[in-house]
Amino acid sequence: MSLVCESSSNSVLYVLSGEFDNKYGPIISCQYPRDVPGFGSVRDRNVDNVSSLASLLIPTNAEHRTLTAPDSNVFTLFLNQHTRNYQLLPSFDMVTMETDVQDPARLNFISVVKTLRDESNSRGAKIRSIALGTTLKNVEVLKPFLMEALVHIMDANDVNGIKKVLMNCFQALNRLDLYTIETGLYKNPIRQTLCSVRRKSLLQSLLSDDQQLGKDMLKILGLGGCDRFGNKIELKNGKLLVHFTDMSVQSPFENLIQKPIEMSLFNCMPSHIKNANLLVFRFLQKLIPMLGKLSSSDYSFRIIANSHNLPKEQICQFVVTLSQLMGCFDKAENTQYYEGANVLILPYAEVSMIKSIKQFYATCDFANLFTIIGTANSIFRQHKYLWDYYYDIDEDTLQTSNNDVNNNQNSLWDNNLFKKLLPKSINDGASLHNIDSDRMGLMAAFVSLINDMKPDDENILSTLRKINVLQIESQLREFRIDDTSLCSRYVTGFKDFITFNHLFTQKSLTVIRQFSNLDHIISNLYDPAQSLTTRQELLSQLIELLKEIISFIGKSEENLTIFLNIALDYSPFQSLSEGNLMVRDFSATNLRYEIAETLKKNKSWISITDNTDTRGIFETFAKEQAFNLLSMSFLLNLDIHKPKITKSTNLDGAFADSLSISSSNSGNSNIEIRRPRSMSLKWIKNLHLHKSSDNFVELSTNHWLDTSSVSSLPGRLTPSKSSNTGSMSSVSSISSSSSRKVNYKGFRQKTENIKKLTTEILSKIKNHPIGTFLIDEEMSSFSQILFQVSEVEFISSP
Repeated sequence: MSLVCESSSNSVLYVLSGEFDNKYGPIISCQYPRDVPGFGSVRDRNVDNVSSLASLLIPTNAEHRTLTAPDSNVFTLFLNQHTRNYQLLPSFDMVTMETDVQDPARLNFISVVKTLRDESNSRGAKIRSIALGTTLKNVEVLKPFLMEALVHIMDANDVNGIKKVLMNCFQALNRLDLYTIETGLYKNPIRQTLCSVRRKSLLQSLLSDDQQLGKDMLKILGLGGCDRFGNKIELKNGKLLVHFTDMSVQSPFENLIQKPIEMSLFNCMPSHIKNANLLVFRFLQKLIPMLGKLSSSDYSFRIIANSHNLPKEQICQFVVTLSQLMGCFDKAENTQYYEGANVLILPYAEVSMIKSIKQFYATCDFANLFTIIGTANSIFRQHKYLWDYYYDIDEDTLQTSNNDVNNNQNSLWDNNLFKKLLPKSINDGASLHNIDSDRMGLMAAFVSLINDMKPDDENILSTLRKINVLQIESQLREFRIDDTSLCSRYVTGFKDFITFNHLFTQKSLTVIRQFSNLDHIISNLYDPAQSLTTRQELLSQLIELLKEIISFIGKSEENLTIFLNIALDYSPFQSLSEGNLMVRDFSATNLRYEIAETLKKNKSWISITDNTDTRGIFETFAKEQAFNLLSMSFLLNLDIHKPKITKSTNLDGAFADSLSISSSNSGNSNIEIRRPRSMSLKWIKNLHLHKSSDNFVELSTNHWLDTSSVSSLPGRLTPSKSSNTGSMSSVSSISSSSSRKVNYKGFRQKTENIKKLTTEILSKIKNHPIGTFLIDEEMSSFSQILFQVSEVEFISSP
């Protein structure tokens, strides 16, 4: 029995070395512990599969590119379920559920290559590489280890010396339980929560095993102080460090086990977007408009991205980042994009693979096929059968197979000059790269802004996720959450490339609907024009919704974690989601103006908790507001009384005087100024000094909002009669005309119930391992005060 079969939980299944042979070209010089099934022995150098695999180990121009520093690339081998051999491309009709753990459905490889001057070689240099085949999703965590091993590969005198290196690598890595550690990380929804946190630097220091949060995180992931082999596991600044503590290796390979393997809790993508974001979004700005012209029934694409100048590592990062944004890179062990559609991602392909790719395409239905292939050879451009879109990364040109070229440099318009001639208010709003009449969707509009403004990586990702949520909300108006075709409708309807898988699970869709409904109810309650009967119905709806949320998050910690995931990704900028977003055109929309308008007084509830307008558009849009949305329930007024008809009331029933909430002596006021019991006004004052008086005036103009707990603070402005009369007269009129139909006593009971339920929800969030951090960092200071007051009101009191 071969060594690979002895342990079904090996992290590394194969270790390979490659070399450039002056007679045969790239070859596989050694494989350990056995040959990869389907790739023959070392002597079978004429077999196409072996030749193609060897060319991935020793890629084009490696001799000239790796003299100063090593280069790397990643690739995958797919198991043919019928022949039980691995191959470079999948067979979609043969991919089934994995039935044999000894032969995984796919093997992920990472390879590093180096060139070393060698006068004894007739070529003047030797070119060698080492590669690991593993079931780990994030193979890049093994790259530092491979860099150390490559030094020994370069020093080896013959094949036996190379084999010793491979054997020591195989044995050392398989004495670490990396597979179990990674599986626990990827399967736990807490990973996505950590990835969705924008200000990761603030959280990193807390995620260490000498901090309580770090200890809680290790417990959540099911990790102790060591793995099952006894190797020490540490958590330091958001990274899991797995040490080689329970093993030894042969001399002179001791350096292989000196440094621990590092696995980041935050790096939810195998290749972080920051490594390729400028190139990626430059490409997407060209691609998305082209995809938008396709009909939903014809929506598919085959993309080849080529660069002669970039290292192979960066080409791979470019393709992998695209596939991550497309939402298909980590789709378990299969090759399905969404229901009924297949996907193929080749981060790097060599010329020797062209024949295999053509044969693969001959068996596929192009109408349901999505592929992205990276390469460093322009010969692929001549084979138009292989692609629908060919992108030259170096030249920044995108060509379609029908010879259309999207190249801004060849445009009759000088877009930069054109934008400079526009007023600043227009120029800031949206990029005008597409100055023709083509429709621009919401995602395309933000991608254009990303290229223009180059925000930081975390704001980019947060913005893209929030756009996904806004567009999903527009779909949920028409389709049920349990509609299995929702994802395919989204992909083929919006045709804007970028999707995040975690948002399309049924539980995530449920939470998106909950936040959307909460936003709708709060916005309507904030509107002073709503009638009393409508408000009473809205309060009833809000109670039922909050009870639904409590039931959902109370079922399991997983549900609570998913709730937090969506809270971090939810966007309250509902003006951007109005209408049918699949057809709405944002090409003439000033996004900065739209977002700034939402923050203005009386435009929406956001202006109460966050009226900061000094941030950039991405910082503003990406800011988490869901926790502030929840806190709005605390501002609902408990004391709504039937208005008294007096001689000061106009014929239309409107009050002649304002319903000022700053003065408890106002004879007309239907609001009883009060403060929560057991709450010191001095304590509130110290917490609330940051709050602007302008914002307080805004609160005071709406008698449905209870600001009693902060109204007595010094430095507040009392709204004048003129400022209130206009906004409140219509409400007063409605109040008078509908008073006979309204149960006023029910208002207090319902409102108090709502505050209790909201306090319960936020308390459950607070008890989550990272809940306190999220409340402290993502909730506005004003919202935190409201929560603290409510805790005293409904929890601390007997």
